[in-house]
Amino acid sequence: MKKSLFVYSLALAGLLAVPTLASAQNRGARTPEERVAAMKESLKLSDEQVAKIKPILVKNQEKTKALREDQNLSQDDRRAKMQENFKSLEEELKPILTPEQLAKYKEDAEKRRQQRGQRQNN
Repeated sequence: MKKSLFVYSLALAGLLAVPTLASAQNRGARTPEERVAAMKESLKLSDEQVAKIKPILVKNQEKTKALREDQNLSQDDRRAKMQENFKSLEEELKPILTPEQLAKYKEDAEKRRQQRGQRQNN
């Protein structure tokens, strides 16, 4: 009896852990809503700025998804196009953000890039 209860408990714990592990693997792929919420908090965005930025992030996510799914691109081409996409995003954000917010945005982006590099090396 105790053995079967232990096995069922173990199985239940495993099933409950799967969604947690899946969400941990997708941490880098946040929705535009999550991204704008994080930006609002980090950059202290106004509601007007949020309204302007969200559609830009939606468009950016669609471009990024299309690049990831394009099987005709080499890894180097995909990386170059992703960098172009990021620079394009930054250019679209420039007129919306204050100079201080833009500097903080760039600083935060650099930190994320470094963290991604560390995760890939592990």
